[in-house]
Amino acid sequence: MFVLAIGINNGAGQQANYQLWASELFPTEHRASAQGLMFFLVRISFGIWSLFVPVIMSQFGIGFMAGILLICVTASMIIGLVFAPNTSGKSLEQIQEELYGAPQDGSGKRKTRTII
Repeated sequence: MFVLAIGINNGAGQQANYQLWASELFPTEHRASAQGLMFFLVRISFGIWSLFVPVIMSQFGIGFMAGILLICVTASMIIGLVFAPNTSGKSLEQIQEELYGAPQDGSGKRKTRTII
C-alpha cells in the first residue's frame, strides 16, 4: 500500500507538476528563468513550512500532520490533472502555436533570439 501511495505521489505530486509546467508552458527563451523562479519559490516555501512542522506535530500529532500533507498532495494532483497541458503526440511547433499563437513574422517561422 505504501509503495502504491508513494508512486501516485511521485507521479502526480507537487514537484512533478512544477517541473512539467516549467518545461511545457514557457517559451524556450524564458524557460531557464521560469524554472529558476519556480525552484526558488518552492524551496523558500518549503523552508518556511518546515518551521511550522515541529509545532504542528507536537501540538496535534503525526496523524494531523499526515492529513495536512495528504490534502496538499491531493490538491496538487487535482490541479495538475485539470490544468496541465496535453502535449502528447504534438510537435514543438504545434505546442508553441497553441500556447503562444501564430508566429510573429510573415515567414512562417517563429522569431527567436540568437545566442552567441
